[in-house]
Amino acid sequence: MNNNKSGGMMISPRMGVHWCAGLLSMLVLAGPVAAQPCEGTDFYIGTQGSGPGQGIFAARLDERQGILCLVGLAAELERPTWIEAHPTRPLLYAASDDKAANETRGRVLVLRPAGDEGRLTVISSADSGGAGATHLTFDAKGKAIFTANFRSGTAGVLPVASDGTVSAPTSTVQNVGTGPKPRQTSPHAHGVALDAGGKYLFVPDLGADKLFVYRYDAGQGSLVPAAEPSVSLPPGTGPRHVALHPKGRYVYLMSEFSPVIWVYRQDTKTGGLTLLQSIATGTDDEADTIKGAEIAVSTDGRFVYTSTRGEDTIGVYAVRRDGTLQEVQRVPSGGKVPWSFRLHPNGKWLLVANQGSNSVTLFRRNARSGKLEPAGQPLTVNLPTSVAFLAR
Repeated sequence: MNNNKSGGMMISPRMGVHWCAGLLSMLVLAGPVAAQPCEGTDFYIGTQGSGPGQGIFAARLDERQGILCLVGLAAELERPTWIEAHPTRPLLYAASDDKAANETRGRVLVLRPAGDEGRLTVISSADSGGAGATHLTFDAKGKAIFTANFRSGTAGVLPVASDGTVSAPTSTVQNVGTGPKPRQTSPHAHGVALDAGGKYLFVPDLGADKLFVYRYDAGQGSLVPAAEPSVSLPPGTGPRHVALHPKGRYVYLMSEFSPVIWVYRQDTKTGGLTLLQSIATGTDDEADTIKGAEIAVSTDGRFVYTSTRGEDTIGVYAVRRDGTLQEVQRVPSGGKVPWSFRLHPNGKWLLVANQGSNSVTLFRRNARSGKLEPAGQPLTVNLPTSVAFLAR
């Protein structure tokens, strides 16, 4: 594993002690100090890093101390922007796309832990079903993984074998449409989410200003347009990511160019969507610098979380009985450009990947109120974009 330089001193994860982010900063400012060992849950950080020493990084969350610690480089890869953990196996999946090389096909990589220091080994890879692989999601049992391919505007479904390996897509679908903004000259699939019943795949498309709905046949591994194949959003909205309520009745869409949550009620039989509410996550922005980014629903379905770039905030929203939202908190993300975030599986923590400040920040989460409280010191990682916890 590659070493990290700090103040002319080599800090290696092989030393057997994981160094806390805040204490690493003290090394630079005040010379060598005794570091506290960091023990807790391992997690991984996807990045937009490219070249030697860049890729997926391993880190650790010490829940007792409320701190994050860097373990080191886990796998040297080109732009593993989005990473996703298998729902039941200790395997990590990465959407890898070499933007600089203008590759015509993205890849989905499967990585397995190797050793005690967070290292990962690639055990399988397959075509993502298009160019610019940017987002991944699983079905509930981990037998299929779905891809969003930004540059080609396509979505795909890849079968996952019993050992976790992937093979070529069994089905791909092409979004269609354009919008008025310079980045909307063609369709750009930006996210994928499968509904709770495993029957419908939702694909927000930033270029087409549409949320596409595809019917998924698990037996055939196929995607076809639903009876109502899409819903349109106002021109220049830029749909980005979707989060689904665990009970399968509500769909929450985050748009990028307009930082707004769009709340829909889903017809679970047809996949059809009815708009219930739109709620802004950022202020009006004539300079077009405030943009929506990530959205997620707590596992109990009581709260929705968002990140908004430009204002660099995390929003907390309570879910009413009818699925609509009420804002309860908006806090600074602790860095710049909060690209995405991840709720800890136990619901007690939220980690934010701040791509613009090369930092990952930690928040304590109150399960009753949904509110967040900053914890520890930021973790320094180059161009972080996603976070994932492996299944135990």
